[in-house]
Amino acid sequence: MPAFEIDQEIIDKTTCEYEFACLKNNNTDFICKVDRCLDGICFLSSPKEQQCNNKIYYGDTVICNCPVRIEIYDKYGK
Repeated sequence: MPAFEIDQEIIDKTTCEYEFACLKNNNTDFICKVDRCLDGICFLSSPKEQQCNNKIYYGDTVICNCPVRIEIYDKYGK
């Protein structure tokens, strides 16, 4: 059973080099920790070290614009 249920439409508009491991892994420690989300972007409080095409580094702030990650936060608060 997937850790999170996300609409296929959101998955289809997401590019993920990790083959959506966040949806397959029941360990929520796998995903980057979100501080807050505003207007379709998430500010990460604890980004994972692996590179990701959806992460944007801006000074000492890391932003995530992954549609799946944003939906996980919006739907599950994680």
